[in-house]
Amino acid sequence: MIKLNIPTITSIEAFDACLSGIVSTDMKQNYMDTQHDILSAYDVYEAKANQLKLYEIPFIKQLKNEDIVVGDLSKGDFKHLYNYYMVKRPVGRKIYDKLMIESGGRCPYCGISETYNLDHYLPKSKYPIYSVLPINLIPSCRDCNTGKLAGHSRKAKKQTLHPYFEDECFYLDNWIDADITGYKPLTLSFFVRVPDEWSDINKARAKQHFKDFNLNTKYSLRASDELTTVWDQRNNFFDGLPDDFKKQLQSNIVESLSVNHWKIVVYKTLVEDDLLYDRLRC
Repeated sequence: MIKLNIPTITSIEAFDACLSGIVSTDMKQNYMDTQHDILSAYDVYEAKANQLKLYEIPFIKQLKNEDIVVGDLSKGDFKHLYNYYMVKRPVGRKIYDKLMIESGGRCPYCGISETYNLDHYLPKSKYPIYSVLPINLIPSCRDCNTGKLAGHSRKAKKQTLHPYFEDECFYLDNWIDADITGYKPLTLSFFVRVPDEWSDINKARAKQHFKDFNLNTKYSLRASDELTTVWDQRNNFFDGLPDDFKKQLQSNIVESLSVNHWKIVVYKTLVEDDLLYDRLRC
């Protein structure tokens, strides 16, 4: 997981950029007539996000595209504001691209894959009024975006992590661990091991995030090539040199990577197994 800086693009800048692409005078006026209500909703989002209470924002179940959200604007209007005027029109697209670039190119949900598109933290299917709100738009990889789909819980303990607003403990404390599940071939399984001092809500949210974004599978797949290399090094370069082999493993635990980075978790797990060298013998 990666914590992101709050976007430099303001809510009004994004809103105005999308409106600039609307040709229809009547349609543009509809948005302008409800601008105050829309910006007020944006303020509510930011306040709730800072309190880590976005689950308190209500939504209408089974909202249809033609259903009115605010003023004369429907769910379909807000979806179109994003899908067309932000994603496809030149001025709005600049906002979209800037949000993607500011992420650094790595998906903050999993910390592994390259960003592919913007994910609506509060899904636009249920919260269409936030469709072009920058702090609701999370650069993400394809797997994390499509895997999450329209999911969002109304319970505090089931919220996934919000990369712009999340508590620092999720990024500074180690809460992802792994066990060796096999030696021939060398395999690992990842799991959540939260610090005892964390609140019950944070403990539950860590487990929910890990589950929702299928991090065990993602990390295991990413680790597989690394583990093949470790086995090869043990048997072809460090045979008879157990101490040097352990030093080689330790050299991969670098401070530049976060404590929950899959590679750090892999090598810490390997280093802690005192019998690893003998168990990997051909």
